[in-house]
Amino acid sequence: TDPEGDNLHYNIDFDSDHSSVDLVTGVTGSGVTSAPFNKSYASAGTYTIYAQAVDTSGAVSGWGSKDITVNAIPTYALNVSVLGGGTGTVTSAPGTVSCPGTCSQTGITSGTYVLHATPSGGSTLASWGGDCAGTPISSDCSLNMNASRFGVATFDAVVIPKKTLGVSVVGNGSVSSSPAGISCPAGSCSAQY
Repeated sequence: TDPEGDNLHYNIDFDSDHSSVDLVTGVTGSGVTSAPFNKSYASAGTYTIYAQAVDTSGAVSGWGSKDITVNAIPTYALNVSVLGGGTGTVTSAPGTVSCPGTCSQTGITSGTYVLHATPSGGSTLASWGGDCAGTPISSDCSLNMNASRFGVATFDAVVIPKKTLGVSVVGNGSVSSSPAGISCPAGSCSAQY
């Protein structure tokens, strides 16, 4: 508190030379009131913050200091695998995953990532696995990135049953097909397509 009861503000500095004040934060009344501020650091470690009180009449205190410990923000990885006899692509939103191709992303700090599976022509999504296990194949897989995660999409080839085409030639002439398979000069013949 200020001895005369003046309003105070604080000069905040993040280096010891005090050649320039990095931040001025206000305090109301004669009591100490919290005045929050944010400072980002490039890496974990111990840092010193310096503060100096200034009252409304211009009286300035000496610099005080406080050491703080900055912990590293944990980061996580998202890994995706595409399996099966079919083909397709898995993409993430947000993010940069587009697998096959880019099947992992690192440096994720938090959030929900959604994996979307797109089967190629002639394929279908058969199942989700890994941390996506239990997700219906009709849905995207949502992953809470509070830990490293692994999503698996299995694509199956679509099996189209063959049909038999039968031809009977009556009279003179012949029948042939494109694509090849039927070549009937007379009588009956068939082929599977």
